[in-house]
Amino acid sequence: MRRFDSRKALPFPQSMFRVSIKVPNPWAKDSPCNTDWNKTIILSKNKALEVQVWEGAIYDIFHLTIDLSWRGSDHAGPSITIGILGWEFICKIYDSRHWNYKKGDWERDQRL
Repeated sequence: MRRFDSRKALPFPQSMFRVSIKVPNPWAKDSPCNTDWNKTIILSKNKALEVQVWEGAIYDIFHLTIDLSWRGSDHAGPSITIGILGWEFICKIYDSRHWNYKKGDWERDQRL
């Protein structure tokens, strides 16, 4: 029986944990999205905290998304999104680098 070796795990790690709950709006219509407030705080060489509030189309009466991915995609990082009647609050700690899918690691020399 082979033992699991975390160093030889999947070459392209995906989200560690992601949950999304939605209550869709069956009468939704397109409307422009407006960022009403946005704040970015640099945390380290490659990490930043972003908080955003915006208004857009009411596609969902309510939605909640929690994503705890730290790597495996461009600008990966944990985030929480809460949407109520067209207003969204997003808080994310993201990586400024892009993901190299061939190597399964971050691209080099990309900084905030």
